[in-house]
Amino acid sequence: MFGVTIGAPFNGVLADRYGRKMTVAAGSIAYSALAIGSCWIPNLSALLLSRFLMGAVHPTIQKTGYILGMEVADPKWRTHVGIALFMPWGFGIIAWGGIAYLVREWRMLQLTVSLLCLVFLPTLWFMDESPRWLAVRGQHRRALRVLQRAARWNGVALPPEDELLLLLKDGVKDEAMERPHQDTHAHSPKGAFRRHLDEAFILFRTPRLRTITLSLYTNYLLVGAVYFGLSLSGGDLSSDPFLYMVLTGVVELPAYTLVIPLVARYGRRAPVVAFFFLTAAALLVLPFVPAGSMVLALIGKMSIASAFQVLDLYSSELFPTEVRTRGMSTAHVMSRVGSTCSPYIIDYLPPCITRPNPKTSPLLARAPCTRGRRQQCSGGVGARGTGHAPLPETLHVALPDTIEHLEEREIRTRRLAWLM
Repeated sequence: MFGVTIGAPFNGVLADRYGRKMTVAAGSIAYSALAIGSCWIPNLSALLLSRFLMGAVHPTIQKTGYILGMEVADPKWRTHVGIALFMPWGFGIIAWGGIAYLVREWRMLQLTVSLLCLVFLPTLWFMDESPRWLAVRGQHRRALRVLQRAARWNGVALPPEDELLLLLKDGVKDEAMERPHQDTHAHSPKGAFRRHLDEAFILFRTPRLRTITLSLYTNYLLVGAVYFGLSLSGGDLSSDPFLYMVLTGVVELPAYTLVIPLVARYGRRAPVVAFFFLTAAALLVLPFVPAGSMVLALIGKMSIASAFQVLDLYSSELFPTEVRTRGMSTAHVMSRVGSTCSPYIIDYLPPCITRPNPKTSPLLARAPCTRGRRQQCSGGVGARGTGHAPLPETLHVALPDTIEHLEEREIRTRRLAWLM
């Protein structure tokens, strides 16, 4: 978890500066080498270092790969692609539970699952750079070649080359991407410090982008705490941790499939709030229904997994292309901060708050702590997510390419609302 927290911001900078494909390729090779190499590590200190490095590299594959898929998806299929990309995560959880049950020795278990990384490496030869990122960076010729190759594969006719180049150049404002680099020839320490400061706080540059960033940070913090809090509760809810892990993976599959028609019909904002509310409701009543604690916990896990996926789709559509990877990566940091706090919420917070007075709260006093009040803490955290900040709906809306596009869209929306 700590490795992801440290590595995610650097992943965002690398992917936005050097491209999605290069970041995914380098991360995939490094992750495969670290995962396989950790099977022969001789001591705990080296193993912890290896796990830290794997966590730091992990966002370069997951988040950057997700953004690459979203940027090349047709707008009418963007919802389906954004949700379906995470379905292998659910299958992976199920596989982990089954493989861990069969392979108990940790080195063999690590080697078994790490060898699966090698299956992904050959696909890097068929991966193209995001044409949207290339266009934003002013590399119009490369973007044109990527689009032409995709058109040949899909049997689609493109406009003439000159016309397509003109569309690429007119569709993106290059000066927005070049602004952070305007002073690259200023060699003074003050100028260099100012450039790095602007890069560090680019997500807070404008009012609208600042609102989006802070709102998503809050929601990712909450969803990370609840999601991983439930994942770590297997010992409280089931005597068989392998079965619990398999079941948590099983309930995520309908979370990924059933959510597609919901977000396609009702948008992104309303489903996120609804899934947070359902999670909170299931976990808050869990202490009072000990016989159905497992079912309620799995309902909560399915709901928070749905919220997680919709939030990823939502954030990829809210952040502009020039800072999309940076925005999603730093939001991913907040989810890992929440997940890092979840063990402490589970183990240390309940004893402090679950000593109710039998005279004033007789029902809560009789609730079993190990099968309810710990999950109730996660439910209380999840309830905060129902207060979603006023973010714009992104259903059937074109992805913004630059920060200026985002601000102009907001101005047009306000003018339209005033006229109506």
